[in-house]
Amino acid sequence: MTDDNAVAIHDRQGFLDAIKAIESVKGSINLTGLETIPGATDGSPTAATVARIIAEAQKSVAASDVAIAGIVTDLRAIYRDATGADSAGETGVLEA
Repeated sequence: MTDDNAVAIHDRQGFLDAIKAIESVKGSINLTGLETIPGATDGSPTAATVARIIAEAQKSVAASDVAIAGIVTDLRAIYRDATGADSAGETGVLEA
């Protein structure tokens, strides 16, 4: 009988490589110092708008990094649960 809620990972290394690739995106956008660009600090009529846009971008990138970290944590939990179930199933088959 097949459990419709069971998860199996057929390519464990591929799954781990995918997690690593997703995780590598976290922190890959460097906005350090962007708030000091002349367009945001030159006192021009648009400087406040540029500074606000940069601040919003920095918040968005930070939120994305948090979301990516959460996704990676969830995928690692799925991997751990699935490979544990795979091992238990394999043991049951070998014992039969």
